[in-house]
Amino acid sequence: MVGTGIGAPEGFADRCVQELRRLTSRNVTVSVDFFDTLAHLDPYSAIADASSRAAITIAKIAADIRLRSSGPRGGLAEVTLPKLQAGSSIMPGKVNPVVPEYAMQLSYRIRGKAYTVACAVAAGELELNVMEPVIVDSLIDIFEDLENAAHAMATLCVSGIEWNGVRRQESLNHAVDRWIDFAAASGYDEATREAGS
Repeated sequence: MVGTGIGAPEGFADRCVQELRRLTSRNVTVSVDFFDTLAHLDPYSAIADASSRAAITIAKIAADIRLRSSGPRGGLAEVTLPKLQAGSSIMPGKVNPVVPEYAMQLSYRIRGKAYTVACAVAAGELELNVMEPVIVDSLIDIFEDLENAAHAMATLCVSGIEWNGVRRQESLNHAVDRWIDFAAASGYDEATREAGS
């Protein structure tokens, strides 16, 4: 059946596609080239790569939020995260950035699974790639982890963030970008002396 359809009842592929459409509510179609589909599983790799990029973006946002919430002493303390736990296990009153760190960890796992998919896609030989089981297993994990990371960040973190306006203004007041224009007008050495005073 695969590649040529030999040995399969007439209309088998079309009936399979109809059943997959019914089960998934998706517009599933028959491959235009069964030989290519059997040998080259690169669409799976494209899906895994796109998911990995989304996970990287979520992890970057999570890391930024974690850094901005550091403190309240010895950190930036520009945002306050929702209090989801009683506090740190050793520092009473501290709010740990558990949701951003959860999303970051899921991102690492997603990227690992995407690498698994890439390796499996590359493991095909000639007109056959038998690695679809590990590819599909990895993609299922990727989708679940990506959904969990995005949902947790949106509902348990971002929606409850409170910005510390006073602390943000203090950070802006101490920013060094104003010295760039000063250096352009008065010279780098003079700007360095002024900024250090």
